[in-house]
Amino acid sequence: MCGIAGSIDFSLGATRPDGLNTRMAQCLSRRGPDCEGGYEDRLVNLVHRRLIVVDSDGGSQPMYSPDGNIILIYNGELYNTQELREHLIKLGHTFTGYSDTEVVLHAYLAWGTDAFQKFNGIYAFALWDKQAECLTLCRDRLGVKPLFYARRGELLVFGSEIKALFCHPAIQPQLDEDGLRTLLLLGPARPPYSGVFHGIDSVLPGQYITFHAANGLQKHFYWKLTAKEHTDTLEQTIEHTRCLVEDAAKRQLVSDVPVCTFLSGGLDSSILSMLAARTFREHGETLHTFSVDYRDNEKYFTQSIFEPNYDNTYIDQMADFLGTTHHKIVLEQPDLVRTLPQSMPVICPAWQMLTLPFSYSARQSISRALPSANLGSVPMNYLAATLGITTKRCSFLMASHGLVQQLCDAPSYMMVSCETAKNSCAPTINAPATLHLNWIRTAQRKRVCGKCSCSICNGLWQLFSTEKTA
Repeated sequence: MCGIAGSIDFSLGATRPDGLNTRMAQCLSRRGPDCEGGYEDRLVNLVHRRLIVVDSDGGSQPMYSPDGNIILIYNGELYNTQELREHLIKLGHTFTGYSDTEVVLHAYLAWGTDAFQKFNGIYAFALWDKQAECLTLCRDRLGVKPLFYARRGELLVFGSEIKALFCHPAIQPQLDEDGLRTLLLLGPARPPYSGVFHGIDSVLPGQYITFHAANGLQKHFYWKLTAKEHTDTLEQTIEHTRCLVEDAAKRQLVSDVPVCTFLSGGLDSSILSMLAARTFREHGETLHTFSVDYRDNEKYFTQSIFEPNYDNTYIDQMADFLGTTHHKIVLEQPDLVRTLPQSMPVICPAWQMLTLPFSYSARQSISRALPSANLGSVPMNYLAATLGITTKRCSFLMASHGLVQQLCDAPSYMMVSCETAKNSCAPTINAPATLHLNWIRTAQRKRVCGKCSCSICNGLWQLFSTEKTA
C-alpha cells in the first residue's frame, strides 16, 4: 500500500501554501512508511509515500518519462506487469528496473489513455503532462484503491485519503446533509462517487478524469461492468471459477518482501490461504497466517446470523490442514484506545456533535474522515502496525474481502441511493444527537412501526417522538 496526493491551480497569480508537500506526505506516512518523494512546479505539486513490495531501487517515485515531460505517482499493483513489459519491449521501450510503476508509465507513453484498458490490477495514480499542462487521475476497475478529489474553481486537490486534501487550506471538513445521510444510512458503505464531506468526490471505479486550464474537468470511463447471458454448464462454471480465483491469488503473491495472509477459518480466507500455502510449498517455504481475537471474547461471544460460530475452532483446523505457521493476535482494549487517534487525526465538528453521548475515546474513534472505513478499521490499523513494525514477520498482508458474498450470496448491507435517502424520515442535521443514535440502533434491528413507508427506515419515525410507545 502506498499513498499519493497533490494539487494543481490554474488561477492567475496563485501561490501554493507553504509546506503543503510536507504536510501531505506526513499525513500519508502510514500508507507508505518506507520512503517518500515529491515534485513541484509553478502549477502542480505531487506527493508520494511508498511501501516497498517490488524493486526497491527501480520503483522510486515520482517517476519521470525519458524526456522528463510526463510525471507519474502511483499506488497499486499491476498483475499483468510481465506481459505488458514484454509487449512494450517489442515496441522499442527500454526499462531500468522491474517495477509495475515503470510499466504503467511506459504503457501511457505508448498508448495514451487507451493503456488503462490493458491494466489488470488494483491501482490509483496521477499523471502530470508538463507540456500539455494536463493532470490525469485514474482508478482501477473495481475501485479497490481509493482516490478522492475536490475542485474549487481553478484549483484541484487530490489524494489517497481525504485527510490529505484537508492539508490544503482551501479544503475544509464540512459535513452537509448528503454527507450526514451517507454516514447514518449507508455506513460503513458509501455511494461510489461520494467523499462524504461537502465538495469532495471520489474518482469512480473504471474512470479517469483530466483537469486542464482550457477544457476544465472532464470525466471518462475506460471500463464498465456489463451483464451477459451465462451459457456455461455447471461443470464449466466450476472450472472457470477455479481458474479465475487461482490466477488472481497467484498473481498477487509476487513480492520482494515477506507475504502472509489472514486466516479467520471462513470460506474466503481459507481459500486464499490454501492457494498461497500451495505456492509457498512449491518453493520450499511455509506460509505465515494470522488471526485476530479480543481478550475474553470467548466469554462474551453471542451467536448471530453474521457470526453463528466462534472462529477459533475453524482457525485451528485450517491452520493444521494447510500446514501454515499460524499466529494468533489478541487485541487488548488499552492498545485499541491508543490506536484511535492514529486512525484519523482530522475531527469534523458536525460529526463531533453527533457523537456527544459517547465517551471521549469512543468519540475519537468514530470522528473520522475516511468514510469507506468503520470501527472495524481501528483494530485493523493496530494489527497492521503490530505485524509490520513489532513482529517484522510480514510486510505484505493478503486479505480476502467479498469472495463469499459474490459466490455464496451471504447476507450483506442494504445499499440505497442518496436520492432515496433525501425522502426518508431520518432526523435532520439540526436534530439532537440522541435522535440520530436511536435511529441508527433501531434501523440496524430493522424494526417496523408502520407510521412511515420510506424505504430507508421502514417506519421508525415513532422512535424520534418524546412519547413512550407500547
